[in-house]
Amino acid sequence: MRPALLILDPIVSAVAGDMHKGNDVRRALQPLVDMAARIGCAVIGITHLTKGTQGRDPTERVTGSIGFAALARVVLLTTKAENPGPDDPPRLLVRSKSNVGPDDGGMGYDLSQAKVATGLLATRIDWLAPVEGSARSLIAKAEAAPEEDAGGALEDAKRFLRDLLADGPLSAKEVKADADGAGFSWATIRRAADALGIEKRKEGGAFGGKGAVWRWYLPQDAQDHTRCSTKKHEHLVGGMSTLCKTATRPL
Repeated sequence: MRPALLILDPIVSAVAGDMHKGNDVRRALQPLVDMAARIGCAVIGITHLTKGTQGRDPTERVTGSIGFAALARVVLLTTKAENPGPDDPPRLLVRSKSNVGPDDGGMGYDLSQAKVATGLLATRIDWLAPVEGSARSLIAKAEAAPEEDAGGALEDAKRFLRDLLADGPLSAKEVKADADGAGFSWATIRRAADALGIEKRKEGGAFGGKGAVWRWYLPQDAQDHTRCSTKKHEHLVGGMSTLCKTATRPL
């Protein structure tokens, strides 16, 4: 029986010489290419992007020599978005190079847990909508760092989310609309949500697919804190303050 797929993880382990030298890389990998062609086997090599290379051509950011990407017929890159908007995918799979088809665009995706047997969970890929644009622009947007917090904006955003979600979950779009109206940037809201441990659940649609909506849930500890602090949106009124004797932690 001949294998249909060979995965090298990481592919740099297949190079006996200097992985930063193109000649050494090609010399080490060419036998694999020849073998795959001879037996009809696809080869996938997995590697990482070099740190500190944001903004450059993604193909040139591959760890080691450019020879790794040059030898491949197709180069696919994955990244996790730092500050995805409510309509943006949290993760991306994009084409950086292709000798057999389009070399731009990609797919959004996310990861979730799925039960594959009693007491056994596995990670599952949830494919989302296609994305358009070059790999360079898509990855640059995904890697954009969150804006710096100034003047207690993060704490204000945390109080805002506690109040907003105190009466129940809301969709991400509803949260963003209220946040925009209150003058908060989406990046700050997402940071506040992470700090509070806001639960984000994909609900509705067929198996979480088309028609599904992301809803934000306030965790129980934050709900308890909210009930003994301000009323909904009260933090937006200047000069108002409250005192709670049973608060377990300060705002």
